[in-house]
Amino acid sequence: MSEPLFPRGVVLNAHVKGDEMMKRFDSGSLIPGATWRAEAETEAEVVRRAVENLRMLHGETEVRPDMIERIKARIVDTGDAPKKATKH
Repeated sequence: MSEPLFPRGVVLNAHVKGDEMMKRFDSGSLIPGATWRAEAETEAEVVRRAVENLRMLHGETEVRPDMIERIKARIVDTGDAPKKATKH
């Protein structure tokens, strides 16, 4: 298995353009006790990062559409400015 693009517990952020709000997915909202999260400018990028996390860190080979919908349902807008990657 190849190395993950990011280590476990790292928060991924993208840069904000203008006044656009960031989007955030907290894995703990779907999996109790999980602490991983992703932030990006778009919902699509947050979903991509969440799927990447499922594949690379949890060994999922197939992410079904219902899981994608569960992730999307838990994405929230955040008014926070992006922060540098942090470990939990």
